[in-house]
Amino acid sequence: MRGISEEQIDHITAQELKEMHRRLNLYRGNRPFPEIRDRTVILVDDGIATGVTARAAIQSIRRQKPNRIILAVPVAPPETVTKLGAQVDEVVCIITPPDMRAISLWYDNFQQTTDEEVIALLDCSWGKKRIGKPGKE
Repeated sequence: MRGISEEQIDHITAQELKEMHRRLNLYRGNRPFPEIRDRTVILVDDGIATGVTARAAIQSIRRQKPNRIILAVPVAPPETVTKLGAQVDEVVCIITPPDMRAISLWYDNFQQTTDEEVIALLDCSWGKKRIGKPGKE
């Protein structure tokens, strides 16, 4: 597999799982997972290249039996939109460049969202505070 050993794959997988659990605990805390059975779920991504992550998210959501899944993304290659479209009820994609090389090329600013920004946005969505600059109430 392109010069990557099973041991390296296992190591990277373990690291990513550890990071996933860290973020889940930090972002969700003791809040329950939202009830999505029989609801419409809008899955939003800032851009999709291969669709691997989106497919995993769709499969996870589908197991919880929502009424509909809508995938909303500003930019993705046409073939990826077609493949993902077969797995959801609707895809909303603004730009489908046939020669897409990187999502970041379609943004003026593609900086990573910090943990603090994510927590502030989640707190706002849970009605705890207003959105503003992190640390500003």
